[in-house]
Parts: sequence; C-alpha cells; structure tokens
Amino acid sequence: MPIGGRLVLIRGPIGSGKTTLMRGLARRDPTRTWVLDCDAANSHHPGDPTGEHLRLEWPLEIELLALHARIVLGRGLDLVMDPGLLLTRRHVDRFLQLVGRTRQDPQVVLIRLSVSVPEAVRRKTTLKPSYVRASHRGWVTRPVAGEIVIETDGRTCEEVLAQATAALRSRSVLRTEPRRHRRASTRGRR
Repeated sequence: MPIGGRLVLIRGPIGSGKTTLMRGLARRDPTRTWVLDCDAANSHHPGDPTGEHLRLEWPLEIELLALHARIVLGRGLDLVMDPGLLLTRRHVDRFLQLVGRTRQDPQVVLIRLSVSVPEAVRRKTTLKPSYVRASHRGWVTRPVAGEIVIETDGRTCEEVLAQATAALRSRSVLRTEPRRHRRASTRGRR
C-alpha cells in the first residue's frame, strides 16, 4: 500500500512555468501540500562550477529526491514537485520505485509542460536563471507514457493552472475540500 498523499511531478523545459504551476496548485490546499523545486534544490559541488558533478551523480540525486518524497508523503501530505533530474522514463520509473509508487498509481500524476520549438529555443537562449548551470544546456525532458501534456505557449498562468486542475480532477485525486487534521488525544496521557 502506498504511503501518504498524492504525488504530482511537473516536468518541462526551463522557463515553461513549472514553479508557477507548483505554487498555484499548492495554494489550493496550503496546509496539506508541500512543494519541492529541484532546480533550486540540486546539490552543488564547490569545485565544480559547471555542474558536471551533478551529471555524474544522478543516481545519488534521484535517491535523495525519493527520500525527500517518502518523508513528505509519509506525513500524509501531498507533494508537488519539479523533479529536474528525471529526464527520461527510466529516471521517472527509478524515482517512483524508490518512493514505492508506479506511473499507474492513481495517487501519482505526471504533468509535462510543453512549449513550441521556437519558444523553447528562445527560452534556452534568453532565460538564464542564476541556478542554471552549464550542464543544464543539454538536458531535454523526454516524454513519458501516462503524462498529461499541457501546452504553455500563449497561455496565461491562470489558464495553465485551470488545465492542470482539470487534469488532476480527471485522475480523481484532487481534493474538493481540505483534509481535516486529526489531533492526537492527550486525555489519559501523562
């Protein structure tokens, strides 16, 4: 039996709106949702300013992301994350295996934000957030079976959020009302 709440993985190219979408989904139930933006959380090795250390340590990074997910889900919280390193089906499946989930699990939702080739080229050449390392430049997010693809070109943040929310509802994992917290009774304890 899987542990905890739902797990929403949002993948896509740099600048496609992953962080904005994660925050929007978390605002729907802020007391029950944890957000993890892996682009901001990736490890950094001081002797490796280009990020090649990360490329060599993907298995370790995937294990650390899975540990983080198990802790959050184990507390009964939902986790919405940008798993920056999970670029291929093999990476996604390895991560889910370590978490104790599968792509077929109704509590797992895979979303890939998509942009047109001209827009992707524009974003790769003009957007340079401080956390983007040299090794990011060659990274391409490969499609994974079962992903919900949302095209972001020409769409507002609200439109993308509405489409993602509808997709979550279609998977029957979106809560229409927040879960109630169970308080442990202190009666009879000393």
